Amino acid sequence: MKKKLIITESQYKRLINEQEDYTEQLLSLINSNDETNLEMVKEIIPGQGIDLVEFLSDNIDQIDPPYLNKFNTLGIKKNHIIQILKKLFLNSNITMNIDDYISVYDSNDNDIYVEFPGGDWFRKEYDEDDNITLSIDSYGRCWKIGYDEDGEKIYDYCEK
Repeated sequence: MKKKLIITESQYKRLINEQEDYTEQLLSLINSNDETNLEMVKEIIPGQGIDLVEFLSDNIDQIDPPYLNKFNTLGIKKNHIIQILKKLFLNSNITMNIDDYISVYDSNDNDIYVEFPGGDWFRKEYDEDDNITLSIDSYGRCWKIGYDEDGEKIYDYCEK
């Protein structure tokens, strides 16, 4: 689990003036999901000559859900949100519907990620028979799911 980072104005000014890789600091600000920190990211990124959409695309695997509120606060357009999330969900034939929610389906039409208005979300993984093998949600619940010889589900709680 990533730590939230809320910085003071002097730390912010020092961060802007330092000549180093800002990836960890920016990701920490983004993952805090704090509106003030997200606004700072909007100010820091252009000043460092970083393309925000490219940065998010390159680092999407290090950004925690929910995504929609973060990306909206950062001013990312819907078509770019889709572009960024397609880097995370690499399965073929993924379709995404973005309005107030995000739905991502794999090529077998299984819902692999859904994010609802307000930021609640869930993510699922499936096996080759389309059986759910992992379910994670915004409430901190994580279940590994197996199946016995009779096809009955066997649940095992896991750490998110």
